[in-house]
Amino acid sequence: MPRMPELKPDEMSERQKALKAKMAATFTGPVQGPFSLWLRNPDVGAHATELVKLLRDNTSVSRPIRELAILMAARHHGAPYPWAIHAPLARRAGLPDEVIAAIEAGRRPSFAAPDQAAAHALLAELIETGRIKDATYAAAEAALGREALIDLVSVATFYCGLALFLNAFEVPAPEVSPTATAR
Repeated sequence: MPRMPELKPDEMSERQKALKAKMAATFTGPVQGPFSLWLRNPDVGAHATELVKLLRDNTSVSRPIRELAILMAARHHGAPYPWAIHAPLARRAGLPDEVIAAIEAGRRPSFAAPDQAAAHALLAELIETGRIKDATYAAAEAALGREALIDLVSVATFYCGLALFLNAFEVPAPEVSPTATAR
């Protein structure tokens, strides 16, 4: 049971209603999870929504690797909401089922794609220890490039923070439509 009830339309200011409409237009599906919480602070909500959109649409990291980062953050922090949303998206993006299952079970996956292996190694160190060894960093930089490395760490750290945010308010996993798109 979430700690914070969703705002009802009659409880919202005009600014909150406008933000909710913008959120609904930006993403498919209901305005729920972090978005419904961000409505309570429209300044934060507007910027957070733009950051989610930026990380979803405007990074140099491939979709499978972005989803890998999101799943690793969700799994590490035990956050059911982003896992439920992003596991199906990761499958549709081409991340192998074996990789998703290994992450969910807390095991190190095997990767056919070298860039995915390098991304996973870097993120595993960063998420687990808060640091990255020089050799791991060099391998990821060689496999992904500098711009993608910045984008990858941006996605991972944002979703680690988002997982903690959702856990703080005990946001449960949503029912996920098979046609859902990333939030």
